[in-house]
Amino acid sequence: MQILRNPVFIIAAVTFWITYTLEYFNIFTLPFVHHYLDDLLAMPVILTLVVAVQRQWVYRTPRYILSKFQVMFAVVYVSFWFEVILPAFSVKYTRDAWDIIAYSLGALIFYRFINQRQSLPSRSQP
Repeated sequence: MQILRNPVFIIAAVTFWITYTLEYFNIFTLPFVHHYLDDLLAMPVILTLVVAVQRQWVYRTPRYILSKFQVMFAVVYVSFWFEVILPAFSVKYTRDAWDIIAYSLGALIFYRFINQRQSLPSRSQP
């Protein structure tokens, strides 16, 4: 799955994993990173994994990409769950409009730098 080798995805996933690990073990936490970087990185990671699954098991083509509508829907869906529903049921989550902006910027990064058709391998002529 070529899309999982995209440098932007790798940077986002590794950065997300490092910051999450540092926060989980209380090694190091910066408020800005804790509150917004994870949200910025979430959409490139989530949407890249969605495309990888779709390419591998649903459409079975490396040329599949998400439409603008699908990317916007993902932002609305994640925003609704993490900024409306979950804060209503748990004090662990808080509503923050800046998170929605971070999700949107992350989705733009995904759409611009990751969501690209993979070229099909060329067939050699006999």
